[in-house]
Amino acid sequence: MKKILLLLLLSSSLFGQIKIKDLPTTTTGSVGDFLLKDDAAGVPGSTKKISITNFLATYIPNDIIGSGTINYIPKFTATKTIGNSLIFDNGTSVAIGNATPTASTAFEIKSTTGSLLVPRMTTAQITALTKIAGMVQYNSTKNLFSIYTG
Repeated sequence: MKKILLLLLLSSSLFGQIKIKDLPTTTTGSVGDFLLKDDAAGVPGSTKKISITNFLATYIPNDIIGSGTINYIPKFTATKTIGNSLIFDNGTSVAIGNATPTASTAFEIKSTTGSLLVPRMTTAQITALTKIAGMVQYNSTKNLFSIYTG
């Protein structure tokens, strides 16, 4: 049996999700009645009976594999394999290509093979922006950097 996630339209203004284990692999159709229990362990508290008809079912794969390193943002390295990306987040700083961001930085890029590319805009496009102190662009009309200091 495969796990199925049922997406139910419970009313015209409410979407809900119910995870039901060990259903046949049917992907559309109607199903009978189910009991919803009010805690994660499935111990009855106030149990509600619902009827499910005309459901949309989606298979939840349980065969995604891989491992990662603490503080690295995960990425798919193959169709069903997860590994580390280049993005490191220690809760204080975010860094690309660096597992030890410099103290007092919010964002750091470390590379010996690439560079930072800031937005390239014409003078008219830069002028149209709402100015915020610290904004940086490359002015492609004047071939120079534009930095707004406030």
